[in-house]
Amino acid sequence: MMSQITIFFDGRCPLCFREMCALKQHDVHNFITLIDIHSEAMDAYPEIDAEEARRILLAYNSQGELIRGLDALHLAWSLVGRPWIYAMTRWPVIRPLANYGYLLFARHRYTLSRWLTGQSCCDNDQCRRR
Repeated sequence: MMSQITIFFDGRCPLCFREMCALKQHDVHNFITLIDIHSEAMDAYPEIDAEEARRILLAYNSQGELIRGLDALHLAWSLVGRPWIYAMTRWPVIRPLANYGYLLFARHRYTLSRWLTGQSCCDNDQCRRR
């Protein structure tokens, strides 16, 4: 089965890394391909703007369209049978606030990671060893 979504995520962010691990645990059909934006695997995607990828989660859906942020997360969790995890963030009334909140999270993800995990940033594959 071909990947239904390719997600470009920040593998140095402990919270981001943990969410991607949780997502892959539920991905029994291998619908999801994960690409750490700090890895050599990014060389295969020269069209991905590295600066934008550091600001917001990017993903390609199965049609090759670039999707961003919570839209990407909602699609990914839907593919693994858990659409409710982000469903409320896509409701019309909540969507603008959720998108703004996501951008705030993304901007301050290292600080939030330190507060919530005790580790602000993973270097040298520290997240992978946990």
